[in-house]
Amino acid sequence: MLPNIGFPELILILVIIVVILGPGKLPELGKAIGKTVRAYRKEAYDGLPPPLSRRERRRLEQERAQAEAGAQAPAAATHAAPPAGDQTVADPNRRGIFTGVLRVLQFLFRLWRWRKRLP
Repeated sequence: MLPNIGFPELILILVIIVVILGPGKLPELGKAIGKTVRAYRKEAYDGLPPPLSRRERRRLEQERAQAEAGAQAPAAATHAAPPAGDQTVADPNRRGIFTGVLRVLQFLFRLWRWRKRLP
């Protein structure tokens, strides 16, 4: 776990970045960070179903509760398949974490390569 970073720590980090890169390279660094964040968001949510509204979630929960109450199946019976319109993704949290770590490593590698090209 990372400790909480306060305002003085952020100022120190910014000063170190300015000393290392110089004030002329900060706009390029901001652009590179922006591209990386956009790419991360695109990859993290690509292929996932759109989020449901509260009303849709409530309706699905009611339908599932009615289906469970209506079906008195024995414990050995298999689970019912999800509705045809329900798109499920196998553990999207793991996928998002993996994609995030990969994107951060790619960003650091690009930053390192970019820094080597500086005069």
